[in-house]
Amino acid sequence: MPRGIPRDKTPKEEIKNENTEQLEKEVVAELPEVEKKVEKPVEAVKPEPLPSIDCAGVKCDRAASGSKAEIMLRSLAKQPRVRTRIPKDKSEGANAFASVILNGLRINILKGVSVELPQQVVDVIEESYYKTQKALDDFQVTNPFTGRKTNARIDLQSDADQRALS
Repeated sequence: MPRGIPRDKTPKEEIKNENTEQLEKEVVAELPEVEKKVEKPVEAVKPEPLPSIDCAGVKCDRAASGSKAEIMLRSLAKQPRVRTRIPKDKSEGANAFASVILNGLRINILKGVSVELPQQVVDVIEESYYKTQKALDDFQVTNPFTGRKTNARIDLQSDADQRALS
């Protein structure tokens, strides 16, 4: 096609026929109905407030919305509470805390004080305590002079071993 010759219609307009023009009119006629449906106000969904397991001696970290920690917090809040106490070592200060972390949710518990905790948290604390005690009770050392194995804790050694150390 030679340059400089003005055209009345673009190639797309030339392709259009009566059928496409009719379809356009039908689609445009339907648009106001769609817009009316969208104009209805949408009610905002209010997020459910986060439950808390905090009480005297127990402090739970904040959980991000939609996280595993939030799901765990909601689950723990529904569980029955059990009174428990975490023993405090003589070397620990007055404000010693034990931390339990479940699915990213950190729960800080004051040691040496009776507190009420969800059953699952108490189960984790007890299991940890008993496994630690078992490891300490089962720890054995070998006497470098005699080659005899004996328990590392003096209070768990036989009377003969205790007398030999005296």
